[in-house]
Amino acid sequence: MATSRQRQLRILPGDSTSCPARQRLVWPLRAACTALAMLLAGLGACSQTPSEADPPPYVPHSAPQLPTTAIPEPALPMQWWHDTTLNLSQYTPARMDTIAQCAVAAFQLRLVLSPEGAPRIAELRARNPKIVIVGIQEVLSCPEVWSQAGQRERFPLSGALYDVLSPHRAMRTDGQLATMWLNAPMVNPWSSSGYNLDLLRQMMDVISDYASLYPGTLDAVFHDYTSSRPWIYPTPADRSIDVDLDGDGVGAAHDPDDTAAWVGWQHKLVEEWQNRCGAGLIQIANGSLPHSDAIFAHKVAGIHYEEFPSTVWYYSDLAGMDLMLGHLAPGYLTPRRGRVWSEVMSKYPQYQDLCRLTSMLAGVGYSYWTPDNRPMADTIAVDPGLPLGSMQRIQQPDNTVRFQRPFERGQVLVDMWSWGTMRSAEFVGN
Repeated sequence: MATSRQRQLRILPGDSTSCPARQRLVWPLRAACTALAMLLAGLGACSQTPSEADPPPYVPHSAPQLPTTAIPEPALPMQWWHDTTLNLSQYTPARMDTIAQCAVAAFQLRLVLSPEGAPRIAELRARNPKIVIVGIQEVLSCPEVWSQAGQRERFPLSGALYDVLSPHRAMRTDGQLATMWLNAPMVNPWSSSGYNLDLLRQMMDVISDYASLYPGTLDAVFHDYTSSRPWIYPTPADRSIDVDLDGDGVGAAHDPDDTAAWVGWQHKLVEEWQNRCGAGLIQIANGSLPHSDAIFAHKVAGIHYEEFPSTVWYYSDLAGMDLMLGHLAPGYLTPRRGRVWSEVMSKYPQYQDLCRLTSMLAGVGYSYWTPDNRPMADTIAVDPGLPLGSMQRIQQPDNTVRFQRPFERGQVLVDMWSWGTMRSAEFVGN
């Protein structure tokens, strides 16, 4: 039993600002400007030879530049509110207070940049001016739900994105539509010049327009998800069926042109986001690409680890810990606003406290996953004080590996068996 001088927890494997009027003007104005530009170009072409009628240089739509003020690192691990619902407008004051207590809150981007969501984000900022708001945005997919009339009315951003992206659908080698998720057709980024830069810019123009409608609302984007090559969902029973981006009959797994277009688009995507929103934008990547592509990883400020530490790739607990430490080493990720933002997340009870303790070890953020997106009750109700040093990884005589870090009021200890399974995790008070 814990005393006033020591509180110990052991975990054993197996334990279980809304502008609707302005928004309505964005697309008519864009259409009018486009029509005028086409008319002027047509008139000018009468006196030009084809070689003189080159298009003007591309100028991206402006997006609000985000602040670059440094955010102090908290002594305690940062807790995320990771909310995949679209219910923010229905939350009670008590729920809003709970969210505002978190350092980071992540919602769907189409909700954040909407007449419905932006006022509630302003309420969260009134409660906690330091809260970081993250918009979750799909990468290379275009969910069919975006086309529904009710959804387009609630979330006009996703309706506008649907109109831009839906004509560009990826196909499979068997001639069927490729889906990234259920009812979410895959976007085809391929073009004869590599990847479709014009399509990417159109998409980012839409996002820039809506980000400009709601300045002061967004701090970060969560790319869901990045990958080294296309993956079909659900996986076909015939494993020879693959995504065929360039239509040459060769699946992406064996086609360098497909892979180059797929990966190149994602690299350019994070560059475009940063260029438009400025150095203050925090970018977080979910998926495999930042794990395998150090150049891509250097362009983002955080990596999402689903099912940490084993992740969806079924690493051992020890391998998952070492992977995260490698990603947090200087030079891998790009610090933004004075902080490297990474999320460690688990929906399994035996790892929820491990996530909290390892976030104290590594100085990263964590979230708990529950069906109603409610952070679970803290089981480690301890104030460790300020850290007194960095984390250490110690190979012990019995061939186990210990991760430890000292704090003012005690230390975090996480032990792993030599074969990679977690042995125990605890906070031991002074």
